[in-house]
Amino acid sequence: MRFSIWLAGQGLDTCLLNEDMVDQYWIGKCERVGSRLTRQHVQVVKRFLACEGLIVLKPPRSRSLGGVPRLREGPLAEVLPRMPEWLAGRGYAPGTALSMADVTANLSRWLGLRHVRAGEITVTLLECFAAEQSAHGRTSAVKRMSVVAAFLSGSGLMVPESKSPSADGELDLWAEYLRSARGLSPAWIRESVLWVEGLIESITSEDDVNWDVLTPRLVSDYVASRGRGYSAGSVRHLASAVRSLLKWAVATGRVDQEMSAAVLAPKRPAAGLPKALSRDQVDRLLGAVDQSGPGGLRDYAVILLLVRLGLRAGEAAGIRLDDIDWRAGTIRVWGKGRGMVTPLPSDVGETLVAYLRGGRPAGALDRHLFIRYRAPWTKMSVSGLSCIVARAAQRAGIGVIRAHRLRHTAATNVINRGGSLAEAGQLLGHTTMSSTAVYARVDMTSLRQLVIAWPGGQP
Repeated sequence: MRFSIWLAGQGLDTCLLNEDMVDQYWIGKCERVGSRLTRQHVQVVKRFLACEGLIVLKPPRSRSLGGVPRLREGPLAEVLPRMPEWLAGRGYAPGTALSMADVTANLSRWLGLRHVRAGEITVTLLECFAAEQSAHGRTSAVKRMSVVAAFLSGSGLMVPESKSPSADGELDLWAEYLRSARGLSPAWIRESVLWVEGLIESITSEDDVNWDVLTPRLVSDYVASRGRGYSAGSVRHLASAVRSLLKWAVATGRVDQEMSAAVLAPKRPAAGLPKALSRDQVDRLLGAVDQSGPGGLRDYAVILLLVRLGLRAGEAAGIRLDDIDWRAGTIRVWGKGRGMVTPLPSDVGETLVAYLRGGRPAGALDRHLFIRYRAPWTKMSVSGLSCIVARAAQRAGIGVIRAHRLRHTAATNVINRGGSLAEAGQLLGHTTMSSTAVYARVDMTSLRQLVIAWPGGQP
């Protein structure tokens, strides 16, 4: 009905009707705020008019030309042709690349309707577009937005959204204190800053951090809100970071009230015995990996490296090709801000060579040892590395096993073979014996020597 009224207002007769007129009407409706007319509705209208013999539909065309959407409009039209090559260089399949290019084309059209120019695109705009796509049930488009954002950022079309200068300055000063006075690792400092930056922003107005408005109630509410949905361990880190910030604020005269006691965190679970795998379970875990393909070569190398060297998942994920000294037979591992050189066992070295020759993607985008097999071809995440162990354990039928269990297994094996706690601590990279003391409870040989004989023989 409204389309018919629009035609009459334009002085057009139905005998002159064609698809372009329907598209023109749709574009005009899209420019109106609050319009719910979508492209899907337009296609239904076109099919109805074709069935009534009022228009002749254009023959179907391929959605793309060389992997680039044919319909290109809006502020991203000029950069769209570069996107397929950018995606291919990161290992994306042609079909996936086309789908992402389609999402970018739709985003460009959406931005054009809002008169947003190239170079004015912000994270907030992308979030609004993703929310609108989600409301229309286009979940695949939402999932691809992180890749689209990376492409736009790399093309220089995104406006960086940074915190206020004053908030940045305060966080930088606190981070420098953590580095110089407390000697914390860069990785720990970066994560701590991420945990507390929202608290600083909440007391910042007009580029000025107003510490006077900070109250125990505000701090407590922030920790409760920021930690919602995270694990107990993550919430403990959040609480630790906020306490550290508050103590620094008191020490530097920014606040005159000690509020760190207002920060509550989940209680640490009681320490139990380290849970190590038996030799049979380790054999079954390694045997569950199919080494006939590139993925299996990588997964086998990951598991063997963890169980033989006792590395944390983050340490294994951070290993780079340059960290391996093949002539000296050593490997450098970075963990908790420290570098440690450890011998490379021959079986682990042979496994890594097999992986590097037949498993590591030739088009990897960085020099990390372990690379993803799904685009983009970058370093594996810590969770991805731990999932390798979990999947192998599931196939082996030995229950739920994560990467850290293999670290416990490596240390326990040292103790069970007659090694000392100091040797186990050296393998694990501990700097103090207190960290390794937990493994004294699995040293059955030494513990038996401490047992007092029962008077009169057997009880």
